[in-house]
Amino acid sequence: MKKILTIICILVISSLVTAQQDDSVDVTFLYYPDNNPSTVYLAGEFNGWVNNAPSSLMSYDPVNEVWYKTVRLRVSGPDPLPAPFSIPGAYQYKFYANDVWLQDPLNPRENPNDNNNSYLFIRNPVIHLLLPNSTPASGIVRSRFSEISAYIFPSISSDVDTSTMLITLDGVQYLNLGNNYDPSTKKLSFIPPDPLGDGDHELILSVESSVGTFSADTTMFTVQANIIQFLTLPSQTWKNKWRLQGAIFNDSGGFDSTVTSAQIIRSDSTWNVQVIYGRVDK
Repeated sequence: MKKILTIICILVISSLVTAQQDDSVDVTFLYYPDNNPSTVYLAGEFNGWVNNAPSSLMSYDPVNEVWYKTVRLRVSGPDPLPAPFSIPGAYQYKFYANDVWLQDPLNPRENPNDNNNSYLFIRNPVIHLLLPNSTPASGIVRSRFSEISAYIFPSISSDVDTSTMLITLDGVQYLNLGNNYDPSTKKLSFIPPDPLGDGDHELILSVESSVGTFSADTTMFTVQANIIQFLTLPSQTWKNKWRLQGAIFNDSGGFDSTVTSAQIIRSDSTWNVQVIYGRVDK
């Protein structure tokens, strides 16, 4: 009887270990296009880079103007690695829209050794699309109270422990973020109460699963939220004439359309300029 119990215990423990090793996460990929593609496919190491089959076709949400597809991925990435330049712990992927291969415009991680493929680390939980970030698609933040968002996907055998969510912004920590997480969409949205100054900012998000596994992501973003800003780059050569471009913003970071005129003042000259929908172009 003791031998039978011992064997049963070993089998149970072995099954639990195997299940934990083979755990998976349902990750939703999102693509916000600049144009209006008729079809978009999600191709990557998880489907053999198939870019023209119904199984890789993304769906379109006309309300939010986004293409989306959910894929079940192995925690810790593919094993074995499918290619010599694959990223350990991550899956590489791209979007295929109207016969053009595209990196994920909101994902700053690209593999320069393998066609600049986008890649995503698969942990439990997965942190995806931490915004704002350094990508051109994310852009320069024009508000001092920028929304911080990310998608947090737990494994299929666990949940997100919302009590462990922590945002660190330039060394300042923000706790108690559970009410800012929507478990149905898996999205975290948070607006820091402290205004952000102009310049570069470091953003860190960390969180644990209900089984105690840890995940974190780090990114950088830039704020330019002065009410009046020159957008013209500094000159590199001497010219008799130089185009000046600027903008006037409201408190929310948008262009201030209520201002119709302004003055540009130099040490020896003053110019009256027209402001059109918050923009100056002279």
